[in-house]
Amino acid sequence: MKTDSSKKIIGLALGSLALVSFAAWMNPGGYFYPESENAFLRSLQKKTTVYTTTLPEDKVYLSFDKPFYEPGETIWFSAFVRDGQSLLSSRKSDILHVMLINPKGGVEKELKLVAHDGMTSADFALSKDAPGGLV
Repeated sequence: MKTDSSKKIIGLALGSLALVSFAAWMNPGGYFYPESENAFLRSLQKKTTVYTTTLPEDKVYLSFDKPFYEPGETIWFSAFVRDGQSLLSSRKSDILHVMLINPKGGVEKELKLVAHDGMTSADFALSKDAPGGLV
């Protein structure tokens, strides 16, 4: 005579087997991609490598001293110019253009900074009558 726990184990095993059989029936090719898709991925990787070597990009990260500013305060920031692929210091960009944009989208102030070893810092002094707001 079988106990209730052995009946549950047998029922669970049969249910699992049925589920795996159904999954195999739905996907007869298996869960592995055919060789043609792997060739596609290799081709895509090769094209991406060619693109990034012929048209390299730089990324700029800004770090501020605080999240919000009031009129009359000074915005202190550091800028990091990095290579888009390796995230190491950029070897091709030395001049960084930084703009302070008001809430209406106009340019209030503009700075041109020289980045040494991919890093520079500067500040924007806000006037006491600067309009406030969030973009």
